[in-house]
Parts: sequence; structure tokens; C-alpha cells
Amino acid sequence: MLAATSGSAGAQVIKLLETSKTPRVPAFTPTKESSRKLGSDVAASKVGPELGGTTIPESATTITNVVTAASPSLSVAVSVTVLVPAAGGVPLKVRVPALKASQAGPVADNVSESRRPQSPACSGTPGEPQGRSGQFAPTRFLNLPGCANRFTLPPMSFVQRLKIEAEDSLRYSDTVRSVLCEVELLKDKSPPASDPQAIARSIVKLCSAARLAASMDQLLKVEARIAERMKLLGNRPVDFTEFEPSSMKKRVIDYFVPLKPYVSEREKGVCYIAFEHRWARFVHHYRDKLEAFAKRYLLIVHPVWATPHGLINYYLPSIWPGDDPVFACVSDPHDLDTLPRQSPRHVVIPRYCSHWVNPAVYPQVPFAQKDLDIVMLANFGKYKRHFALFKALRDMPRSVKVVCIGQHNDKRTREVLLAEAAAYGVADRFELKENAPDDVVFDCMARAKVNLIMSKREGSCIAIVEAMFANTPSGMFKDAEVGSRVFINEHTGRFLTDDNLGAQLMDFIANAGKYSPRKWMTENQHDCHGSSAMMNEVIKQEMLKRGQAWTTDLCPLHWRPDPQVLRPEDRALMQATYEDIRNNVGIEIELPRKS
Repeated sequence: MLAATSGSAGAQVIKLLETSKTPRVPAFTPTKESSRKLGSDVAASKVGPELGGTTIPESATTITNVVTAASPSLSVAVSVTVLVPAAGGVPLKVRVPALKASQAGPVADNVSESRRPQSPACSGTPGEPQGRSGQFAPTRFLNLPGCANRFTLPPMSFVQRLKIEAEDSLRYSDTVRSVLCEVELLKDKSPPASDPQAIARSIVKLCSAARLAASMDQLLKVEARIAERMKLLGNRPVDFTEFEPSSMKKRVIDYFVPLKPYVSEREKGVCYIAFEHRWARFVHHYRDKLEAFAKRYLLIVHPVWATPHGLINYYLPSIWPGDDPVFACVSDPHDLDTLPRQSPRHVVIPRYCSHWVNPAVYPQVPFAQKDLDIVMLANFGKYKRHFALFKALRDMPRSVKVVCIGQHNDKRTREVLLAEAAAYGVADRFELKENAPDDVVFDCMARAKVNLIMSKREGSCIAIVEAMFANTPSGMFKDAEVGSRVFINEHTGRFLTDDNLGAQLMDFIANAGKYSPRKWMTENQHDCHGSSAMMNEVIKQEMLKRGQAWTTDLCPLHWRPDPQVLRPEDRALMQATYEDIRNNVGIEIELPRKS
């Protein structure tokens, strides 16, 4: 079964075929003697039902696997069911019948299973051994009317590919996202004004709806409701343990970097903190220390995802002591407008997480000596969409050399990734490096002709810029909501589309030598040096405008692997600031890992 649902916290949850009990079957191998063929195709069933005022448009489809036997008039369809929550909590259900055939008779009764070897069917030889000697995987057969023998249903690799691609289509479908957003708004009820935790809970759900919004009108409607709830909440305490339980287990704050020491009452120090769950930990554990901190330091926050809609994004600037602004970097170009709408205290710094790359650490390899065709640096998370590369490899020559580098993400392990590759028949078409050290990552990036990111939605992917400073052009989907798309141009890489991706990648590889990404990025100051200078200027001008002093500039910032000051001579200076925050303010800050 394929389902699209919304969770209790308003988060989109899409599950596809999770409850399927279809047994694994051996690959279909036709025999020379066979006069019949067993083929598979994909058909789309157009649907347009209405329920409770919610319409699934005619463009919506259900994907159906069609198995065709010798007779063109005979077909058996294995269905996919789509469940979309509609008004009033009633599921909107679109389903193709499980099995159907042009002949009369209960076709479903003709499905059988076996665990023993079978004699050759009229279309092939099922029942090949799987695993230990004498053991056979369950094989599903279909007795077709008019055929004395039995046909195997499509192999599980086909079902796995169908599952992966259908789920992905739903996940990034504007239609599905829009419907789910409206469902969240319909479910939203005004909480009691006397219960700040209930108000916070409702804001979390509305932020989930905002992340699902498929149009600006829909987004603004959700944001207006969030603004009303924030007024209702005020500056009352919130227990973030309910929303970020794992992060709240720690008291020490990491990804926190002092960039300027405290100078005087008129010239405060400056600190940088990345990613929302750490801001929440900062506020949750040290709410009583924020006033003392704000008297001595300005704060720069950096969101992680493509859309900065979260409770802490609204809450932190609303409770921040004093009159100073909260400086905010961005993860997507839309944040330049979104962050000021969230709070008038935000002063936006137009710099992404991918802006803090240090070009000096990336080796250079002459193009003629590059011996890898494709490198893909990405964790094994589902949102990284490795399957898109696997699918493309099916249409590319076996001579193409590919290296994938990454690490597990939640339950997505190396084994899960390789199983996906096997479903596409390309498990032997690439080298997989897990938890590779920096020198290996940098070497592969420099040796590759092109770098790929297959994501459709994430924050400002740093791997894009890392590859560019290794002088390797990067490819990204044209419709991707990824902040680092702002760096893709005729000098640095190319945008891709889903159609004929394999052919596009072959053309990209063939023309990779025409790009000069490192030169363009350096000339336009999209590195840690130019970005640190810009951030310094934004904060300096804002504080001078407010009548404050500015005699000491920020220390340059870079990320490797965590945010930290760039120059060795600045580390000793900032060590004194760490001690000031710990001893005079009472906040425990974790020192960054050494690069």
C-alpha cells in the first residue's frame, strides 16, 4: 500500500508498500524454447475524485505494474493505493483493483505460492536457489486462464524501484504538499491562552504546515496564523524537551563559535551558533543566563534547512533580551524575505553554510589527469536521493567510474544503500566509501570530472562548493530547493532534469573540461575569506547605525568539519572568550574539533 499521511506533529509522513507481504522471487529468465513472453510496463490511471471540497486533479496518477501474457487482450494489474487525508479526517482513497483480467473468473484465486523448485513455466524457469543449498525463496506464480503453465509475477527489484520512485514523486509533489498543508490548517485549533506549552505545540504543527506550503499565498496564510500564536505565547517559557528530546539531553552547546571578544559596554563581542536544535538547547538550558549573555555579546544564528519555519526560529528573537538585533544567516535565497517576516529583530546576513569553505585545503588536479568521472558526497539519507544516480547508471556505459562518499543517516546504512543499488542492477557500478577521512574526500573531489548532488530539497549543501574549490563542476536538479543552487552557472556546473538523466550526465562528463568553478568562486569571493569580510561589514554597519562602537573586527570563520575560527593566532584570543562565557555568564560551550 502507498499512503501519504500527516503525523501528530503535523510532519508529512509518506509510507509506500511498507505492509507488503509480497515474497521475494528469483529474476525472470526466458528459455529458448519458450514461445511466449512475459513483459512488464508501467501504466498510469487518471483519477479525479472529490471529497469534502478537496479535489485531486486529473494530473494525479496511480502507478500500476502491468503483466502481459501471449494474448494482447489478457492483462493482470498489480495495484497501488494512494491515501491522502481529506477534510474531517476522512481519507481520500484512490485504488486500482488488485487483479483484473479481460476474461471472466476469479483471477485472484489463481495466485499461489511455492517454496520448492518448479518445472519450467511457459515463460521461464522460476525457482532458482536462493542462499543455502536446498533453500528457495518464496515464489509467487499466476495461473492465467487459457494457459496450462504458470507465470512469475515481476521480480521484487521492480517492486522496490516502483516503491522508491512513487514515494519520491509524492514527497516532492506540489499537489500532495498543498493538500497536506490544507489538512494541517483544517486540523489546527486555537489552544487555551493559559497554556503556553499547548500554544507552542500548535506553533510546531503550523510550522510543519508552512514547510509543506506549495505556493506563496498558502505560505503567507500559514505564517499569519503563526504570528497570531506567537502573540498569544509572548515570552513565556517553553519546554523544548517535548520537541527536541535528544538534543535537550546535553547541556553543553556545540557548533558555537565566539568571533569577537567583549570590548566594552558600547562594543559587545559576537558569537555564532549553527542549526536550530542547538539554539533550542541554548534557550532551554540557559534561559536564566540569556540576559547576562546579551549584555556582553551579539548573536548570529544560522538555520539548517531550506525553509526556516520552526518554533525556535520564531521564539528566540521574540524573547531575546535588550534591544540589539538577532543576526541571521540564510540557507536558501527565500530566507532573505522569510526571516524578516518571522521577526523584525532579524538582520539578515546573505551568507550560506556553504560560504565558509576554505579553498586552501582542496588539491588541484589537471583535467587531463582526472581519472574519476563522477563523485557524489552525500550521507545515506533518503532525501539525498541516491536512487536517481542509480537509475541513470542503467543508461550509461559500464566504463563510467563513479565514487559515492558518505555515512549512515538514521536507519539508512551502507547495506540499505547497496540494496537500493541492487534493485536498479548497478550495485557493482560504483565504489562506496563510508566515513572517509578528509584527505580521501578531497582527493576524490579533485580527481573527479563532475560532482553531483541529487537532492530536491535540503539546506545549503556544502559539498557543491567544496567540489567547486577542488575545480570540479557540480550538477544539480533545476527544480531543487537547495541554497547552493545560487552558485550554479555556466562557469561552475549545470542544472539537470529528470528526463534522460543518463544522457545528460554523459554530456556533462564529456564537456567537464570547459568549466572553471574555482576561478569563478574565488573571483566572486564565495569563500570563507570573502564571506567573513561581508559578515563583518553587515554587523559593523548595523551597530554603528545604532550608535555603538566598532574598533575590533570579527575573526574569519570557516567550517572544517565544524564552524571555527580560521587563523591559528585567533584561537588563543577566542579561548579567553570561551572562558569569559563559561565563568562570567555561566554557559558551557564546547570547543570545536580541530581541523
